[in-house]
Amino acid sequence: MKNPLFWSCLTGCRRGVLAAVVMLFLGFASECRAGGPMGVNFGWVIDNSGNPLLTASKAASLVAAKTGYLHMEFRLIGTNRTWNAKMLGYYDTAVNNARAAGLQIIGLVDYASWPGSQVDWCSNNFENTGGNGDNNFINNFGSGAVVPLVSHFRDRIQIFELWNEPNAWTSQNGTLFTGGTYIYPSNFSQLLANSYADLEYAGLKQYVTILSGGVFGHSIGGIYSYENAGAQYLDDTYNVGINFVGSFSYTKSHWSTYPLDAIGEHIYIDQGATTTSAELLQYMDWVRTAFTNYEGTATSKKVMITEFGWDTQNVSTNVQNNNLNTAFNAIAANYADVTHACWFDWQDGTAGNWGVLTTSGSQKASYASYLYQEQYEGYYFNGSLDNNLLNYYNARTQAKMGNAYDNGGTAWVHTWASGGFTANVQDFTGNTNGTLNIQDSSFGTFQVNNVHGLWSYYFAHGGMGHYGPPKNDEYTSGSGTRQDFQAHYLTWDATNGVVEH
Repeated sequence: MKNPLFWSCLTGCRRGVLAAVVMLFLGFASECRAGGPMGVNFGWVIDNSGNPLLTASKAASLVAAKTGYLHMEFRLIGTNRTWNAKMLGYYDTAVNNARAAGLQIIGLVDYASWPGSQVDWCSNNFENTGGNGDNNFINNFGSGAVVPLVSHFRDRIQIFELWNEPNAWTSQNGTLFTGGTYIYPSNFSQLLANSYADLEYAGLKQYVTILSGGVFGHSIGGIYSYENAGAQYLDDTYNVGINFVGSFSYTKSHWSTYPLDAIGEHIYIDQGATTTSAELLQYMDWVRTAFTNYEGTATSKKVMITEFGWDTQNVSTNVQNNNLNTAFNAIAANYADVTHACWFDWQDGTAGNWGVLTTSGSQKASYASYLYQEQYEGYYFNGSLDNNLLNYYNARTQAKMGNAYDNGGTAWVHTWASGGFTANVQDFTGNTNGTLNIQDSSFGTFQVNNVHGLWSYYFAHGGMGHYGPPKNDEYTSGSGTRQDFQAHYLTWDATNGVVEH
């Protein structure tokens, strides 16, 4: 979510100073699909009185536009200073509305999630005071915000992002940065490490992915650089956490990992102009370079782009539409490194005119492209459709089937051929049927799901090469259930669990 003070400053700087880029990258749009679970920023999901702004009907409208993920900020409101039952209850309504509609959530825990000011969260920083970056705000942030939020929502939210644009400032004097959402790398390294450790000690880390807050990438003044991509800030966070204040070293020594499972990135380049795929890919590559400098190039950690977009106060609706397609296609081309991406924003409002909808709810030119780019169920990477698989999914809805994800064969439809068996398949996760796989073969189109663990058993015991494709969906049999495959069948009951026949 854009910080209003910081964004108003930068918007003024961007107007008239960015060179127009005339290269359009539109041909790719008809050839590929979005690279994995895609989503959107909705804005506040509760108002300042705790009333839900993300209603059931609003959530349904997001799903109707093929949205998979919702980027949701958790903020304390009114006189509430802790995550008490009342505060958690306010968010229960919004979260439940999202999940019931079939949306998955990236939960943002930031400066609005715990009482304090920039002075508080930047105190004892290494960069200016020689401190170790730790302070009372950071200690309380982990135990008072991150732990209770993860504890309460872990069954409904599996990704939590910590902080928002930690490198975003409005004033600089040498090594002194103020304004915006800025937090010094030493402080940020401690915030990540303390929160990670608090979750481990509470027995909660196993349930969630911790995403480091999205670094702000911009091209103010027409300058495209490692620093402006936010990569230098990320590099500095690793460096100070490993080599100077010990925060990253602590989690590495205790849990064999640095305190982040994925890396957040925001891309706001070419505001006021047409962007290009080359520039977008360069910004993704710079961020990846920053963390692979310390994690190694073989790391399994990926990037999640939790914000990117263009404001139609600064570009035409056609340019916004072109940039949306260019950005999604660049992300798709980089799907091996980027797992999620959330467009900013769903609807125009107080944050500006970033939406694919106007303030009145009318669709902009970008709406149809957004819908196309968000939809991945039934699609191959090249844009062709498996209509059998798509029809099967649509008949059961996103609320039951979840969202496509990469289980090793990309998030798109792909082909399994093993042991003389073959099927077109697509993997899904996140809703009432659990992790599942839809297979389209000569026997028909059916799912193998985890309602009773059949999918996990199938996948762990030879999969397609051993069982072949399913010949039906799981059905009631005796005191349990049964599912038939080309070569074998599986049964489940409460006494014996899953058994192969």
